[in-house]
Amino acid sequence: MNLFISVIVDKFNEEIKKRQGAHNFTEEQKEWVKIQRLLVHTNPKIIPVEPNNMVRLWCFKIVQSQAFEYTIMGAIIVNTVFLCIDHYDMKESLEKTLKYANYSFVGIFTVEMVLKVIAYNFPYYWHVNWNKFDCIIVIMSLIAIDEELIASLKINVTALRIIRISRLLRMVKTSEGLRSLLKTLYMSLGNILTTASLLTLILFTFTVAGMTLFGEIEIEGKEFLTEDANFHTFYLSMMTLWRACTGESWNGIMHECYDDGNGNTNLVAIAFWLPFQLFTFFIFMNVFIAVIYENFNDIQ
Repeated sequence: MNLFISVIVDKFNEEIKKRQGAHNFTEEQKEWVKIQRLLVHTNPKIIPVEPNNMVRLWCFKIVQSQAFEYTIMGAIIVNTVFLCIDHYDMKESLEKTLKYANYSFVGIFTVEMVLKVIAYNFPYYWHVNWNKFDCIIVIMSLIAIDEELIASLKINVTALRIIRISRLLRMVKTSEGLRSLLKTLYMSLGNILTTASLLTLILFTFTVAGMTLFGEIEIEGKEFLTEDANFHTFYLSMMTLWRACTGESWNGIMHECYDDGNGNTNLVAIAFWLPFQLFTFFIFMNVFIAVIYENFNDIQ
């Protein structure tokens, strides 16, 4: 399996270099191209200037300190733990505890937002994407506190809860490794979408073929061909193949397509499933890895 991945990654990199005309480049030229690619995806960081106003300067020093950042990170982690404690049929005492804890955390994050707005001024505060992210979550959290407002606006409480959990993504900001991975995924999006489009086209082709070949197979008494996994409709056929291309139960489905249980065999099932797994699971899934790996190396 590892050799398979290595071959695909190597060939993928060769094709990328040929397409970019980099296969004849010297090492210095290749390095220059990598730097230019990184520069295209790099935004200049604006450094905030210390304000002259005493109140703003006090707020500025607070929000710029490592202690403040660690405090907020700690609050995010503890808040996430409290969100995980929430469960069905809670005791009233625990429900009240979580409710007041939520109020406390909303207060902490609101104070953080206010301090940053005072320290940086709103234009700079809003210029930073992470601050936009925080501001939206704080506003949604404040809305979630007012149960009557939620009821009048018919807002889904579960959606608000998910938004609050997403605050944990701020951990990416403090970790260089996580930022590198996130940037790798961002830079890989174009090639990933191209690969996904081709994979979808292949899945569409095999879906129609599967409906034609196995659409009449009875699922009663089958272990792998069930009401949720069969080739009776386009949707179910597509979902079955999507699941199979991850490696789940594909061999069981293949055997049930091959042998109907009455002694009748269908060799076409083998001719269908083996190429399908080869193209999807062994090749395309590894191409995704190759795309991400290539961009990760560039960033490193």
